[in-house]
Amino acid sequence: MKIRRKSPLVTLSLLAVLLLSCRGQISDKPPIHLNPNMDFQPRKDAQELSRELPEGVVAFGESARVREFDRDKYSPEKLAFNTGKQVNGEYVAKVPVPVNYEFVKRGQSRFNIYCATCHDRVGTSRSIIIQRGVGIPPPPLLASENIVNNPDGRIFETITYGRGNMSGYAVQIDLEDRWAIVAYVRALQKSRNQNFKDVAPSERYLYYRDEK
Repeated sequence: MKIRRKSPLVTLSLLAVLLLSCRGQISDKPPIHLNPNMDFQPRKDAQELSRELPEGVVAFGESARVREFDRDKYSPEKLAFNTGKQVNGEYVAKVPVPVNYEFVKRGQSRFNIYCATCHDRVGTSRSIIIQRGVGIPPPPLLASENIVNNPDGRIFETITYGRGNMSGYAVQIDLEDRWAIVAYVRALQKSRNQNFKDVAPSERYLYYRDEK
């Protein structure tokens, strides 16, 4: 039976590592830190004043669009658009920006991305997730009387902060897109609760356009 001998190069390498890892004498100095990585970083102690954030920095949990309106978020001019509420604290009755066909279509695309997962694409709350019974209670029907009677600002607030089992979408969806979703929800409600002929002629273009 042959016994394999270790290569002299391997033996010399091991000896070199051992010699380099030792100082050769006892020392009170800390060991040499060859790879500090992120071990040593400036930190803030509890109760210590935080430094000012550089201009343009977006805090974790905020979208750039939300940050854009932070400076005057609660000014009378921006209050309705940013919060869905008036100066007196009541919800705004209608979407506070011009609503046209393109705006409603934008709301439809955002709704299908973020909301249809649970509400399905027509707001009947019979999405695949709900039908497969994964333990999530079905959301309310978007065409229900309760939601129809909610002011637009209340629906905007629900999209922003969530309600019940629904999480908020302030980070994922820009402010204007949230209002576009509100406009599209109103279109869904009309499609479920009203005949097209009952829609005022001045509003029909919001929900239907002849592309020919």
